[in-house]
Amino acid sequence: MAIPCGRFEKSFRIDDQNISYLVFVTTYIKGWRATELTESELCLVAERIGSIHGISSATMSSEFLRVIEENYENIRSYQTSVEPHLLKIMYDAVEGELAQYFSLPHEVMPRLEIVADTEEDNKRPSPSERVICHGRLTADNCYFKENPNNMGATGHPIDLVDISEWENVHFGDVAFDLSNLIISSAEPNVRRNKYMTVRFLSKVQI
Repeated sequence: MAIPCGRFEKSFRIDDQNISYLVFVTTYIKGWRATELTESELCLVAERIGSIHGISSATMSSEFLRVIEENYENIRSYQTSVEPHLLKIMYDAVEGELAQYFSLPHEVMPRLEIVADTEEDNKRPSPSERVICHGRLTADNCYFKENPNNMGATGHPIDLVDISEWENVHFGDVAFDLSNLIISSAEPNVRRNKYMTVRFLSKVQI
């Protein structure tokens, strides 16, 4: 696949508390990371991650599909088990020491719970609509290098040389990776002026 990620070396399984995990050993190219991504850098990541989003699950082997599904179910099971505890910690913080940072602190958790409930209620996309998702695509996982010949073959002054941390890989909606990337990593002016008011704040106003 034409996507910058670690080169596969080998795989093996480990068993932990009656759950079997498949572990992949990879080698990869290191570059520099940015805490926030410019619009140009966001577009570069989107172009490259689109290489896997464009692959039809109908062309994938049954073993590959099984491994990805198994990984996803293990992750969801863990997230479900820790979510109540994390929400309780956040509730205590927002109602206490962090209240000063919110104009309406008592409304934060009810609105967050609406989002969490909506996520649980959403039906998983049908197999024909599902794509491979990274699962936690952020600036922290994207490594860049300067193009030695300025613009290079990609047409950008920098090149994306590695996308790391594929532990949360799963089949999902094509918007999942890009939404997470924008929310977590876009420069504030880009996120607020070009995305949040249209895509995200229409659902929950905080």
